Amino acid sequence: MLPDGRLVFTYCDEKTVKVFNIEGAKDFEVKIPFGAFDIEYIGVNSIPAVTSGASDKQCLTIIDLERKLIKKTISLSSDNYGIRISVSQKGISCFMVTFSQSCGVCDLRLITKPCIVWCTECDEGLCKECQEHHRLSKASRNHSVIPFTDYEKLPTDVLKISQYCSKHNKKFEMFCQKHEHPCCSKCIVESHKECRDIVDLDDVIKNYETPNALFEIEKTLVEVADNLQKIRQRQHDNMSTLKEKRKEIEKEIKKTRTEISNYLDKLQEDLMKQLNAIEEKENSKIVQLLSSIEKKEKEVEECQKNIINIKQHATNLQMFLSVKQIEEDVSSKDKFLNSLFEGEDLNQHFMEFEINGVFQKIMFDIKSFGDVHIEEKPADIVLSRKKAKEAQIIVPIVQSRSIENIKMKINKKINLQGKRIYGCCMLPDGRLVFTYNREGKVSVFNYQG
Repeated sequence: MLPDGRLVFTYCDEKTVKVFNIEGAKDFEVKIPFGAFDIEYIGVNSIPAVTSGASDKQCLTIIDLERKLIKKTISLSSDNYGIRISVSQKGISCFMVTFSQSCGVCDLRLITKPCIVWCTECDEGLCKECQEHHRLSKASRNHSVIPFTDYEKLPTDVLKISQYCSKHNKKFEMFCQKHEHPCCSKCIVESHKECRDIVDLDDVIKNYETPNALFEIEKTLVEVADNLQKIRQRQHDNMSTLKEKRKEIEKEIKKTRTEISNYLDKLQEDLMKQLNAIEEKENSKIVQLLSSIEKKEKEVEECQKNIINIKQHATNLQMFLSVKQIEEDVSSKDKFLNSLFEGEDLNQHFMEFEINGVFQKIMFDIKSFGDVHIEEKPADIVLSRKKAKEAQIIVPIVQSRSIENIKMKINKKINLQGKRIYGCCMLPDGRLVFTYNREGKVSVFNYQG
């Protein structure tokens, strides 16, 4: 409830925050693109802060009630659920409930232990004791496990790939080639009854040459990185050429200036301003292009690292299902290159200067010292290209002084010894209260945890 009596609610499934007046009529709503789980308002200005829960992007969203829109998004390092904010003379404190990965077997026994390995078959983490039992059990002794630290190195999109259907909680067994999507037994009955190209998922993974596909993507990334390097070097060379040419023109202007009367002082000044302005303008364009290129280079490097981690640590299913997304990312970078090459951004720019030869009528006819202009020539960069484009792979808190200065930092971590802790609040005496959904209880902690 806001100080003015209005009520604010978060709609998790709809990713919406709705505000109602005291009569219960909806005032307005704001769409939250990254999810809306819990809400709390900051200070006397009643600025709502909304947690994202387990959404694709881990963040805290700040809403401007006066303008009825999102004011700021603060990135966080983990999923966040319940939130409470405390304002004191020391500043603003924000308490949020987050989850850490714990042993899946121990969770079922209402015991919280950190996992040390990840079973790719069971799709859950295991603590040291459960790992030993898992290794000896007949049903799971052949399962593949990897250190949890290696599992965490996988890209976020790959980590979200599960072997189980999110709708029916059953393991994927088949693959619909028409929709290019894995299916559980219920999915086939409910959504793919008319599909004829349904094959065994294990057969698809076995026959699909995922390493070769990743190898081709890596080759394309190397090619894109090489082309970006060529463009970057050529733009640096263009800047050097512009600088040298500017120096030549300056010398010519000054030489000419010494040969004529003081009447030309003003004209020289005007021309020098024009010269520097043109160079600055062209350099600005090049610097902007270089910034885009460097950004793409970093994206390419990050994509290359992700592929290495996928090849080393991802399951075949994760590797298989992530290839298409990686292909789209690489394709967008390739399109970026093509757009540069097909446009005018890579044209070479040269400054030229022409001296006005009619000095006999200088006092009457000459209105400018000369003219500086840019001559554009098509870029002579030869991009590295494959022999032929490969066919698309087909599958058989907020500080009260200013909302703009928000900086989040962890003040204290408390081990809550539980899972699915959705709500939290702070009592006037500083104690913290948390709700445990699975255990059906409310626990009260002192400030020290």
